[in-house]
Amino acid sequence: MAYFNVKYLTDYYSQQGIVPQFFFIVDRIDLLEQAQKEFTRRGLKVNPVQSKEDFAKLIKDGVTTQNKEGKLEITVVNIHKFSKDSRALAKNAYNVKVKRIYFIDEAHRNYNPEGSFLKNLIASDENAIKIALTGTPIIGEGYNTKDIFGDYIHTYYYNASISDGYTLRLIREDIGSNFKITMKEALNSIRVKKQTVKEIDVYAHENYVHPLLDYIINDLQDFRSKYSDPSLGALAVCNSKEQAIMMYRLFLENYADDSELDNYTGEDGQIIYRSISANEMEVKKTLPQKGRYRAALILHDSFDKSTRSKWIDLFKDGKIDLLIVFQMLQTGFDAPRLKKLYLHRMVKEHNLLQTLTRVNRPYKAMKFGHVVDFANIEEEYSKTNKDYQEELEKEVGQENTSSMDKLFVTIEEAMKNVANAKVTLTDYDLTNPQIFSRQLNLVDDIATVRVINKSLETLRSMQNMLISQESPEAKDIVDIPEISNLIKAARNRLDLLSYEQNSNDRESVKQLLNAALENIHFSFYKKGEEELELQEQYKQSVAHTRNQLNACVDPDDPEYRSILADFLALFKKKEMESEGEFNMHDRVQNINGILKRIRQMNERDALRAIAYNGDTKFVRVEKRLTEQSDREEREHTEPRTYAWTKKKEQVTAVLLLIKEDVDDAFFHNEAIVETPAYFTKNILTYVTRRFKDAQISTERPARKYVSDVIFKEYQTIY
Repeated sequence: MAYFNVKYLTDYYSQQGIVPQFFFIVDRIDLLEQAQKEFTRRGLKVNPVQSKEDFAKLIKDGVTTQNKEGKLEITVVNIHKFSKDSRALAKNAYNVKVKRIYFIDEAHRNYNPEGSFLKNLIASDENAIKIALTGTPIIGEGYNTKDIFGDYIHTYYYNASISDGYTLRLIREDIGSNFKITMKEALNSIRVKKQTVKEIDVYAHENYVHPLLDYIINDLQDFRSKYSDPSLGALAVCNSKEQAIMMYRLFLENYADDSELDNYTGEDGQIIYRSISANEMEVKKTLPQKGRYRAALILHDSFDKSTRSKWIDLFKDGKIDLLIVFQMLQTGFDAPRLKKLYLHRMVKEHNLLQTLTRVNRPYKAMKFGHVVDFANIEEEYSKTNKDYQEELEKEVGQENTSSMDKLFVTIEEAMKNVANAKVTLTDYDLTNPQIFSRQLNLVDDIATVRVINKSLETLRSMQNMLISQESPEAKDIVDIPEISNLIKAARNRLDLLSYEQNSNDRESVKQLLNAALENIHFSFYKKGEEELELQEQYKQSVAHTRNQLNACVDPDDPEYRSILADFLALFKKKEMESEGEFNMHDRVQNINGILKRIRQMNERDALRAIAYNGDTKFVRVEKRLTEQSDREEREHTEPRTYAWTKKKEQVTAVLLLIKEDVDDAFFHNEAIVETPAYFTKNILTYVTRRFKDAQISTERPARKYVSDVIFKEYQTIY
């Protein structure tokens, strides 16, 4: 993104007689080196900054470019190089306008408003454009990233990244029970020897770290064997510096590939892998050979910077199997072959997502990144993931609607109101009532449907006003022949949503669903590999199924009752607690099966509603009549009073005509429902007339039943 913007913004500003200067700002040496390589590889001239003095001189320099070849360029600089002396001059040597663009990488780190780094950055050039980049903005308590850098320009969540194929999903692996017992025994052994030992010392003790390392090496060996790929690398995130040092020492004593020991040395001649003594070698010969591996210890103060950099390059090249770290390489480290993360440190909030995504890069045929969870991160992950999802929903879901509640509307306001209404209705087909109805059926938010209905009413009102004023623009702006049917469809959708919210039957179903979900505890039962996303997937499937059940237009349908019963059966307490009978994989499979059934049912109902201009009341009417016909057929009732309902086309045509008659009476005076005898008499008249016109021969009780079913629907809506 930064690279393409260097090209794009150079062209953009050149047309305005402005010379842009680009700066890519990082807060880590390894990120600085990585950025320099990436920009250079893409053809940019990269200007490195060696010191605060160099940067102060650069930003004050009257020369706007640092190369004589005319190449596009960017300066990569560490935030720590910004100082009080880093102040841009108002004019340069050639008296041309300059616009500085700062791309601020990892903007969630080191930009505390109370600190000096951010103040120095802003003061360096208050007119500079600052574009902050972060995968994990700080949200919640204290200061937020958005408070510092402003609203989001663009959001791209990792679910979209996975869908686009840029990153992989993750698998969480539980540790085996035997290992837990071994760890417990090791801890007990330590505590017996040291009564007042600190926790950090416990987890760094040889008795604890040795079996931990054994587990990691054996697991890595099995992992590579499983995928038939010895190039797969691993990262062990330790919970303390002392634990990391102990793990590396034990690795050298037990697993180091001695043939490689003298091949890798730092620039100062220091051997990266220490050689072992002859006595140690004799002892090792008596031990079972568990495979020879190469590991590196990466701490902020381990060895020298060049040695650490060389180790990291060796790992990326596939010449080191395991990196042992503490508070290093958990953010910004990009190595596609890293596919196994051994997490022994509780990492929280944005740092947790950063750490987990070290193993999510696509690599060969790998479909997942794997996380071995020693720290039990499930609860923290769920909390953090929920926080970011809510943050994203707030950003994506923001809507601005204008008010139309003024007493008098001028011609100019009418034109403006029409334009605003059309913007609201941009995504809807206003030429076809059936398609429009189907589109509305996908909208479950009653407030949104109200806005749509209000926009349609506005169009109709403004249409009448503009035409009455003989405005020459009226025909072109508000010429919507089917607007009356569109408004009926919107009202029908509002009726349905109101029915869902206010019907006692529906409310009791919602309460039942809520009660069933209140006591659910999601957890992983299966030992071994579990997808980290599986828990979230299950929650989402339950939520989608619940929404689909609540969206059903006909809760009296026997199929709906069957689906609802199967859904509630999943949450019986004994099944929730039975690990052997019902694990998480089974739950996901079962809930997805139920979700598929209710979606299919709702889609069938939606298709039937199209025939009635989106009016789901008559979908239910049609079903009740069909059910009556089925009962007659099962019970061999003669004469077959409802046999005519088997002819779908005839049923639809007749009911649609009856619907138009009843709608006209109802929408003209909704209070007519308050006089049931009068309203049902009118409905019976409409039914009798339409049946006669369609040459449907029925007895009065059958016509009365049809009238009663129709009246019940309007009464429920009212």
